[in-house]
Formats: sequence, C-alpha cells, structure tokens
Amino acid sequence: MSYTSLAQSTADWALSKVGCAYSQAQRTQENIFDCSSLVARTYSAQGTSPSQPQPTPGMAQIIVPSPFSQR
Repeated sequence: MSYTSLAQSTADWALSKVGCAYSQAQRTQENIFDCSSLVARTYSAQGTSPSQPQPTPGMAQIIVPSPFSQR
C-alpha cells in the first residue's frame, strides 16, 4: 500500500468515527474514544502504528496553528 493510500484510508477510518462518544474512562469500549485511543485505534485498524512519538518541542514545529487560537 502506498503512503498516499495508507494516509487516505487512515483519515477515512478516523473520520468515520465522528459522532462517537468521548470518554477517558470508557475509551477501551467499542466506538468510545479519547484523543489518544482514537489515534492508536485508527492506526491499528490500518495494520500499522504511528512512528515514534514526537516530544512536545518537535510537535510545535509541525502543528498548524488553529484559527480559533487567535481569539
């Protein structure tokens, strides 16, 4: 599978979970997520895992600012 098709199928799977419940306490149950469990289960559904986590300073270099942060 190419990187582009893997990225697209990963995004599609994650987007299919829009509207699912959010709960840290119940995040291991089907169709209930918190932030990190959504990421982990999204990659797992594709048969892969995210690369090494970036430390916070590294993430700050790649994150696009939100227009909402300008308020």
